[in-house]
Amino acid sequence: LEPSKYRELQAKLLAYRERRVRPERDDKVLTGWNAWMISGLLRAATALEDTEVGLAAKTALDYLLNNHLVDGNLFRSSLGGKLSLIPGQLEDWSGLGVALIQAHGFFGEKSYFDQAVAIADQITLRFDKNVMFDTEQQHTQTPIRPRTLTDYGYHSSRPIAAELFRTIHLLTGNASYLGRE
Repeated sequence: LEPSKYRELQAKLLAYRERRVRPERDDKVLTGWNAWMISGLLRAATALEDTEVGLAAKTALDYLLNNHLVDGNLFRSSLGGKLSLIPGQLEDWSGLGVALIQAHGFFGEKSYFDQAVAIADQITLRFDKNVMFDTEQQHTQTPIRPRTLTDYGYHSSRPIAAELFRTIHLLTGNASYLGRE
């Protein structure tokens, strides 16, 4: 296909598409899912030695830290810059902790590591370290606190928390992080 013909067809398709009613969009920012995306970007940036990808991950991570982590409390989501009232669940806390570990590894910033350790300590306090429920101890929005043991359409939170605790143990030698998951 000739480049000029391709551009002509592309313009016709775009004009036709613009006449349709646009589908609704879900613009929520989910803490856990974004943290997983950030971890993936940082792993890719490390493997590819791509600073641009790393900086994109840093921008997203800093957004979560500045907007979803408020006075030591992590919130599950936001929409249009407004935080939900739902407290962060285990997937949010553990996902953010692992993203912080990845950021520490890529950028070498100790503050990211310190924040990951603080997140790990909060997980232990908030989620029953011996059982590791999906919701915090003070969670009152469901009659029974759920505990996901296996992966479904997305990761189980417990292995992500285990990755966080294991990595902190390996980096610090602090054995108290073993067995928390």
